[in-house]
Amino acid sequence: MTEEEQWRQKLERLAQIQERIQVITDRVRGLRLQVTEPVRVKTRERFFQFLDRVAPPPATQQATKCPACGAEVSKEAKTCPACGVGLPPPVKTPETPAVKPHEATRKYILA
Repeated sequence: MTEEEQWRQKLERLAQIQERIQVITDRVRGLRLQVTEPVRVKTRERFFQFLDRVAPPPATQQATKCPACGAEVSKEAKTCPACGVGLPPPVKTPETPAVKPHEATRKYILA
C-alpha cells in the first residue's frame, strides 16, 4: 500500500466519522427540541397565570361605569361617550402618613 492510498483511506474514514457526528448531532437537537419546547410552553402558561392573579389586565382597572346609562367609561373621561352625561371627578383618598411602630410607643421625658 502506497502512502497516497493510506492518505485516501484516512480521508475516507475522516469523512465517515464526520457524517456520523452530524447524524448524532441532529438526533440530539431533535431530542432537545422535543424536551424543551413543552417545558417552554408550560412555563409561559404558568407565568401568565401568575400575572393574571397578581395584576388583573389594565382594562378592568382603568374603567368605571356611567351612573346614568351603565356604560363602561375610562376613569379619565369627563363625560360618558354613550349618553353624554357629565361624570363626577374621581375621588382621591387622602394618604395617611405611615406611623412607625417605634414612634407610636416612644415616650418623651421632660426634665
